[in-house]
Amino acid sequence: MKHAQQAIQQGFSLIEVLVALLVVTLGLMGLILTQGHLQQQAFSAHQRSLAGFAAQDLQERLRVQVCFLPQLTTDTAWQQFIERQTREWRAAHPQLADWPATWAPEPLTGGFPQTDQVLEKAQEQGFWSFELSLHPPRTAAPVMQRLLVEYREVCHVS
Repeated sequence: MKHAQQAIQQGFSLIEVLVALLVVTLGLMGLILTQGHLQQQAFSAHQRSLAGFAAQDLQERLRVQVCFLPQLTTDTAWQQFIERQTREWRAAHPQLADWPATWAPEPLTGGFPQTDQVLEKAQEQGFWSFELSLHPPRTAAPVMQRLLVEYREVCHVS
């Protein structure tokens, strides 16, 4: 009888082991989900960064054309200019071929801006203002960039 009263528990019960296993499993699941979320955010940041570089390249292409911009006196001329620049820009960046991209001079009035408003605003502000929208795949929202190019009415060749 004396021996039965002195029985001391050794080890863990099955319930204790299962509860500990559940706590560890939940912790690991949280860690894995956090890691997956961080990878998605890093990918999205990388895509936005590429969009920024592409916008910077387009702005430089427009800057090269700064003397040509005031000669665009009709809406058709603007549309043709933008289509040509877009083709050349996409050819230079084939990795962005599946990214929806739109851009146009501001101010936007409904659809395409009116040529006289664009020229008037450029003369008034001293720069051309373009808005570029790039939508990298698997990202929630498009990247919007405002491209500013110095306004020059007449360019002198030295």
